Amino acid sequence: MKLSHLLPLLLPLAMAFAPDSFLHPPASAGAHVLWMHMNGHISAPGITSDLRAMAASGYTGFTLFNVGVGIPAGPISYGSEEWFSLLRHALDASEDAGLTEVWMHQSPGYSGVGGPWVGPERGMQEVVFTETRIAAGAAVGGAGVRLERPLSKGGWYQDIAALAYPALPEETGNDVFRAELAAVTLDGAKVPRDIVQGIALDRPLRLDSAASVLMFEMKRPFTASAVSVFRLPETPEDTFDGSRDYPATWTLQASNDSAAWTTLATFGGPALRKMDAPAVASFKATAARWFRLRPSRWNWVVGVELHAGPRLEAWNYKAHAAAGTVPDPAAVVENKFGGSVIDPDEVVDVSEFLRNGTLVWTPPTNGSWTVVRFGHTATLQDMPAAPGSVESGLAVDLFSKPALDYHIAQHVLPIVHRLGPHVGKLFRGFETDSYEIGMQNWGHNFTAQFRQLRGYDIGPWLLCASGRVLHSPAATEQFLFDFRRTHADLVATQHYAHLRQRLNDLGLRFATEPYGDGPFDTMQVAAAADIAFGEFWARNTYGADAYSQLGASTALQQTLVPAESFTGQPKTSKWTEHPYALKAASDRRFALGVNRLLLHQYAHNPESRSVPGMTMGPFGAHFSRKVTWSAQAVGWTGYLRRAQWVLQQGRRVVDVACWGGEEARPKTTETYAPPCAVPEAWGADILGTEALMRLRCEAARAVLPGSDVSYALVSAPAMNAATAPLLAHLLSLAAAGCNIALNGPPPRRSLSLTPSTASVATRAAQLWAAPNIHNASTTSTVAILASLAVPPSFTFTALENDAAVYGLHKTLPGGTEYFFVSNGQRAPVHAVVSLRTTSTPELWHPETGLVSSCLFSHSDSRTLVPLNLEPSESVFIVFRPHAHNDSGGAVTAITRNGTSLLQTTPYPAAIPTPYENITSTFTYTFWARADTFRLGTVGHILYPAPTTTPGHAAVGFALGTNGFTITEATTGAPAAVWTLDIPLSGWTAVAVVYTANTPYVYLNGVLAATGPRSAHTVHPGARTPDSPPLAKSRFEGDVLDLTLHDTALSDAAVKARFDAGAPGWRAHAVRDVGGGRVLVRENGEYTITASATTRTVAVTAAVATPLSTLQPWSVTFPSSSKIAGPVTMQNLSSLHLHADFDVAHFSGTATYTTSFSLPPLSPLPRSHPRLNAQRYLNLGLVESLASVSINNAPPTLLWKPPFELPLPASLGRGPHTLRIEVTNLWPNRLIGDEALPVEAVFNGTRENFGVVEMPGWVQDGEQEGEGDGGDGGQEGEGEEGEKGWEKEGERVTFTTWRGYKGGEPLFASGLLGPVEVTGGVVIQV
Repeated sequence: MKLSHLLPLLLPLAMAFAPDSFLHPPASAGAHVLWMHMNGHISAPGITSDLRAMAASGYTGFTLFNVGVGIPAGPISYGSEEWFSLLRHALDASEDAGLTEVWMHQSPGYSGVGGPWVGPERGMQEVVFTETRIAAGAAVGGAGVRLERPLSKGGWYQDIAALAYPALPEETGNDVFRAELAAVTLDGAKVPRDIVQGIALDRPLRLDSAASVLMFEMKRPFTASAVSVFRLPETPEDTFDGSRDYPATWTLQASNDSAAWTTLATFGGPALRKMDAPAVASFKATAARWFRLRPSRWNWVVGVELHAGPRLEAWNYKAHAAAGTVPDPAAVVENKFGGSVIDPDEVVDVSEFLRNGTLVWTPPTNGSWTVVRFGHTATLQDMPAAPGSVESGLAVDLFSKPALDYHIAQHVLPIVHRLGPHVGKLFRGFETDSYEIGMQNWGHNFTAQFRQLRGYDIGPWLLCASGRVLHSPAATEQFLFDFRRTHADLVATQHYAHLRQRLNDLGLRFATEPYGDGPFDTMQVAAAADIAFGEFWARNTYGADAYSQLGASTALQQTLVPAESFTGQPKTSKWTEHPYALKAASDRRFALGVNRLLLHQYAHNPESRSVPGMTMGPFGAHFSRKVTWSAQAVGWTGYLRRAQWVLQQGRRVVDVACWGGEEARPKTTETYAPPCAVPEAWGADILGTEALMRLRCEAARAVLPGSDVSYALVSAPAMNAATAPLLAHLLSLAAAGCNIALNGPPPRRSLSLTPSTASVATRAAQLWAAPNIHNASTTSTVAILASLAVPPSFTFTALENDAAVYGLHKTLPGGTEYFFVSNGQRAPVHAVVSLRTTSTPELWHPETGLVSSCLFSHSDSRTLVPLNLEPSESVFIVFRPHAHNDSGGAVTAITRNGTSLLQTTPYPAAIPTPYENITSTFTYTFWARADTFRLGTVGHILYPAPTTTPGHAAVGFALGTNGFTITEATTGAPAAVWTLDIPLSGWTAVAVVYTANTPYVYLNGVLAATGPRSAHTVHPGARTPDSPPLAKSRFEGDVLDLTLHDTALSDAAVKARFDAGAPGWRAHAVRDVGGGRVLVRENGEYTITASATTRTVAVTAAVATPLSTLQPWSVTFPSSSKIAGPVTMQNLSSLHLHADFDVAHFSGTATYTTSFSLPPLSPLPRSHPRLNAQRYLNLGLVESLASVSINNAPPTLLWKPPFELPLPASLGRGPHTLRIEVTNLWPNRLIGDEALPVEAVFNGTRENFGVVEMPGWVQDGEQEGEGDGGDGGQEGEGEEGEKGWEKEGERVTFTTWRGYKGGEPLFASGLLGPVEVTGGVVIQV
């Protein structure tokens, strides 16, 4: 298929960039989910229910995965005829439900390409080798000498070559290690010598602890220069850990009497997947009779080799035998190597003399020779988390188009055939998720591929793949760079690009997360796909910002920039997410360039009996139809659809290209982090080497040919070594007028062994001395950009010193441009944003779809816009040609009682350490409600900045449901100094009192604990200006009434603050509502300053009055809750505090009803006819979403603070009926049920309590194919008898993962209030 046929798939549905389209964006702009079919638990009615619920919740598409992840096997086998039938049903039902896009992971599991149809011969390959010594004068003619066959796995092995070289001095006089060995003992007991005869995968030795000693006794003194230790990967400690491994650190010692020991090396090893990568170390040649290895922890050992000849430092990483960061080759070469080297001209390829493992060959000289037999075998890497029916399937050879074609023929084409008319329409393509299948360093045609790509024969240099040093350390490093670079080129071209082409030919697209632990380069692979995208995790546990940024790189020219969103780990993502808790994190990624959320995860529920039902093992977050707020998701998803529709328009404005270097790296670095270090005020791209080499210079900007992508500055990392073509290209850009920022000194040698006519040192000297070159080692990126007259695109100042405001700048054809601006905190902010444009702005509000004019001013070729943003609020500032703004630019400030609350001039700059003048004695008080478990020092309510005063420390405070940690920062990042593990439930009044550098922590008015006296003079570490480390450590929850007192409050004062109760959410005192009007919400004297006049308005009508209820609150619950009848509440409080067990542990939607009367409106002064009074109903604290109806009118959904709605002007005094449906989260009922008898069999702690066998009543529901209509409502609310089945046991809930224990802290729940009628006055300014 020609690419032109794909264009409708490559672009979002075209609509005019106008307010009407913004209010009602197309469904194609909506959020997607990652739909998880769990280990064969699939049913047609469940599919229909899921898809209808997705649509009802506002999700408009999905990517389908088939995974296992610790869930016991269900009745449907992957790839069976029934499975294919259900897959087709899913597409048909998606179309019926009105979904717009369907994608699918192209293999079982959640990573890699492959399955059980891939045999070892088509699987990923690894280099294996053995060593044989031919002693001087030994006869090798006649019967010949046996060369041990290297490791063979899966019954698959092929020879590559047998290479011989004159033995090195360290090898002369020694046979190989296995031949010189007398005995092997483990903890004093003799053990078989299998682990020294090769890699004995089927005969491992278990070292049980750090006290274990593995000892090798030699027949005579043996000279060792290096060591390799092969292991089996350790069993993951829980299913969440996936295939993670726990390598030990090893200590190697030598002795000549087995009594006095000398340490030769202490070294770590790589984390393993299925490739057999050793832990290695090199050291000074040492002769000894005994050697011993000691681990830092338990480990399996399958092979140990002491090498007589030297090995290159860290050769396991450099030969791509192990995944990890490749050490700087220049530093290693110069500082760490010692020993002899092999002359490549003396290496003899004796492969032709090898027959059935026997070498019949006469050495050309009489000295000792070393022969290395090289081959390749399958790594036997399987498909991570594949369903049990196909869990033994292998991943395909990444270097082989034929292997990939075989997979496509066996698996992809049958799927495409079954999906028929949906292909290229509803079904858009296949996806490969983040790479989690480890390394590969050989392929069937690798020798020829290497010659074609690198321009020379691999020949004798293959010895370097075993760590040996040829010619010189520098030359060896150069070959290994070429070796790795070839791997990366092959993965990109033979695998990713080929898969894209094959899918494009079918009318489909290919998307991928191009990072992980493999032998490839992230940005090279990203460019090989139709769509490259990243991920971010809930609660900042995993997922760097760089993963979000990579897909947004304008060099990739992607219109669509998705992101796997809110992937959660079990400790912090246990059904605790809700839309407001998620919004700030996703808005942050929108500001980085993401424009479609792929919500992780939506577990398929094949039955409707259980709640909350199926999970993706331990992984969150949870978005399925059985979350309590599935029906209420539409408020958030409506916001997402509007925001994403705008964000999918136009191109990011970028100024800097951040190139990461020539090394093939399967990861990327954030553009705001070193070495690029571009503040987020400027747009920056992550750039791969291929894109860098395509840049051309036009009008002093580095331009990507064939696009509108260009850069004012190209930033390069330090290069201790480089290739001549790369340096020549940078030199040509600089000579043509493009600006380049270089880090570090010029490189002195080539990275590559590929022949070059130019000297790297000469080229580098020319480049470093060229015009338009900037020294980034001594000059900041900000200073370089200033020298180039490139001002920041987006900046802000704020009244709040710790404000976190993020921005994104994009342009559209025709002169339209816009800025996405988000408040990154769950707290109000008063900000002034400064934008690199001088047009007329308007505000587009994605939460409501409303478009309004706004106050603004122009200064120094910039537009300044005041924004008073509510917690986690975001807005678009749009500049359209000929747009009208009737707010004008005249008003410059609005103050209340002398305090500026809205202004068009910048606020003072943030103070790095705002409270250094307060020391030793002070108090912080606040109310806090934690969303989740606190991990380490994440969860800062008070984040301390480093201090500049010797002997001082700023103190911080991190909080979670499991307690708190006090941290201190002196000159670096905060470090924990005191942790108290204590359950914290609901809203908690906290007072942190410091007296003479000693902390006293009060919880709910009572002293909870006294901490250790600090070794420093402490000062408050709060209101610290935002930064990436702070953002990644920010408190997950809500904080109200945070106050610093410069004295130590007394016990009575602390108790009084608790007794006063938690305040509710309050709207901003002043807010621009467009049309030259502001809404004021607090009484006071308001001064409005314009360019020529100042006037004062006294407001007395903006008062908050408690709701005058005419009867107590009646609270009703669904029948499935086990709560009999309504509960009457005279005063609102959290349900989790109720005396009734089932009320306290209720999860779902509770309905509050009452009647009320309204107070009369306060009269407005006649002297100000341009005032207009309004009234609002404010619900105070809500946990977690509310739907409000007055007098049976259609309900209004409130899903984030401030939880309030305007009251109609026509609403009289009353009485009025009030109905508030409040939906909380699942944890309270899950915790409550843990106090009741267990109703299923679960694993122990190593498996994190995954279900072993589904309860019978759940299996029956699955097999009977029960659906529920899928309207997104709460499950299980009907009477069981009416459904024809009866749930077993006393519990309300069943889920496949037990994330909670009985007695854990409960979460705030329901309507807490205070419910108030608040006033507001609109002033025409």
